[in-house]
Amino acid sequence: MVDYALGILIRDRWEMTLATLQGLANSKQDNYDLFIIDNGSSKENVDKLKKSIDDLDLNPVSTFFIHDLPISKAWNLFLVNAKHYDYRIKLDNDLEIVDENTKFLDVMREYSDQHGIDLTAIIPLNPGIPFHIMWIEACRVKQNGMSYLHGGCMMITKKCFDKIGYFDERLNRRMDIEYSHRTLRNEMKIGYPPNYWLKHLGANKNTVGRSEAVRRYEEALRISKEEGNMTGRVSSMWETDAKYRIKSQADTSEHWVRS
Repeated sequence: MVDYALGILIRDRWEMTLATLQGLANSKQDNYDLFIIDNGSSKENVDKLKKSIDDLDLNPVSTFFIHDLPISKAWNLFLVNAKHYDYRIKLDNDLEIVDENTKFLDVMREYSDQHGIDLTAIIPLNPGIPFHIMWIEACRVKQNGMSYLHGGCMMITKKCFDKIGYFDERLNRRMDIEYSHRTLRNEMKIGYPPNYWLKHLGANKNTVGRSEAVRRYEEALRISKEEGNMTGRVSSMWETDAKYRIKSQADTSEHWVRS
């Protein structure tokens, strides 16, 4: 039984994705299936990444590719295909795993199991910012009643997914923050493993224009205010469509879910 489903978006930044996967290889993590999700990349960059992956010492049980979707829908299609795993991990493609020979998924799992944490994240450390400052800031926000997770590396337990469901597909920004808010409203626990972090390669590197970033932020804020008392599951457009599900987790080394 494979415990972990690890999903990572390309978003046309194949070099950053490759650095993230290199860190994954260095961590010597095993017992996971890898889902690489193409979020609007050029065919050239997808081909570059796929060719480069062959040279990495990755150790997934199986690897699947999910093709070309908007970000929230892409993550939800991943969750549809990962719904039977005990742990599913949303990993942004600009986070480098810095500790070699440390199985970072096992670090998250052990913290989750030992402390009864339903939604676990690792703090993404921006260049030049000491970990203890990020840790203090996370605790300060929590104490002020605005608790949420940095969702760049988020582990969702099966218990949490069964209760909370999917990301809100209307959101193109802050969907992980909304997800952690929903987790708290359902009286479940969120948290960070102490003294462990990832290097944030994409810090201060805008991938969309300012006006689009502002629009996404304002839309997320509007939805949050309008539905601030929502506690139930959010469904996905993919949930009832078997066409977009991977039938087997073990019988193929590559599977394009959508062409």
